[in-house]
Amino acid sequence: EGKIVYRLSIESSGPKKITPEQIEMMFKDADTLCVLYIKGDHYKFVTLDLATSNVKAVNQYDPVSNKIYDYRPSDQQHLVRETENSTIKYKTRKVKIDNISILGQKCHSVTIDYGSHSTKIYVSDKFKVNRETIRNNAPSFLQYIRECESIPLKIIMTGGGAVHNLVLEAIDILEEPIDSNVFDLPETSR
Repeated sequence: EGKIVYRLSIESSGPKKITPEQIEMMFKDADTLCVLYIKGDHYKFVTLDLATSNVKAVNQYDPVSNKIYDYRPSDQQHLVRETENSTIKYKTRKVKIDNISILGQKCHSVTIDYGSHSTKIYVSDKFKVNRETIRNNAPSFLQYIRECESIPLKIIMTGGGAVHNLVLEAIDILEEPIDSNVFDLPETSR
């Protein structure tokens, strides 16, 4: 239980696809902070405006309805989707040695390959979690934690034909009680 603060950035998925200069021009406002709140099978991923710290977007999983909610606090409409992870096929590859350090911790990587896209997750043994507290078919961030048995310190999402990778790198981890009302859904989502 707690929250993880990530730095979100965009990088080129390959020099033949797009240059770093083009990435900078296309995604110059994408560099921002995100906060992932986790409590049991609940998660809420909040993207903040870097200049104002106002909430730009929310991605939230409600285990009671088994749905993911995507919304902006100012919008009246929300995208609601059923979770499909119980039917998604993927392979997991674990790499024991990676020369990367995040938050002062040596990390190894786990790659989840979905076929058309993949997610590479860097973890440290210092931030191990009990995977038994997370349901087998948990979506998104909960799936990453369950597969890695650890808090993701860096997440690189790539593939699907995109010219860029989405990168989340932890800059702070706070193990603390999270008030249940953090996971309250907006009135228009109920």
